[in-house]
Amino acid sequence: MIDKYIEGPYLKEIIELIYKKKFLDANLKLDFLLVKDKDNFFLNNLKGVILLNLKDLDSAEIFLKKSINLNKNFIEAYSNLGTVFFLKKNFLESIKNFEHCVNSEEKLDFYYLNIGNCYRELNNFEDSLKYYEKAISKNPYNYEIFFNLGILYLSIPKNFNKAIFFFEKSIEINKKNYLAYFFLGRCHN
Repeated sequence: MIDKYIEGPYLKEIIELIYKKKFLDANLKLDFLLVKDKDNFFLNNLKGVILLNLKDLDSAEIFLKKSINLNKNFIEAYSNLGTVFFLKKNFLESIKNFEHCVNSEEKLDFYYLNIGNCYRELNNFEDSLKYYEKAISKNPYNYEIFFNLGILYLSIPKNFNKAIFFFEKSIEINKKNYLAYFFLGRCHN
């Protein structure tokens, strides 16, 4: 099923359009492939990603759920669906989907970071901190983890020193992390 598209020029063209952020064009071309192969988990996931980028979260959710129903082992669909739920502010559903990812063989720092962000949005400091620490154990050079730790500590009264430490660590890793400079300034102010 999917093999005929992965190497095909049509799918490559769609992926190039996505990288160029031409989501409407990619969406139209992908619809052509989905008419031929509506039960292809990869194509349904790709459609969900395009719709996510077009900010059509409800439709993205439908296609990503279909992708998961077609292939329960396709971690990328869980990750993308977790992102959809995060943007819809349904943090508990987001956590459930990212948990599928951390229970897979991949266990990337990105998944732990996203779960930590969900718990932060739910004002659950302890679980948020736990997942940020797991993310750091997977990749101690991801500036986004330290930035989010800074945000976490900034949200707690009188924790400016810890917030400053993490914003500085984020900047140390990525000097172009301008938001970290902004929040560092807020801490000092």
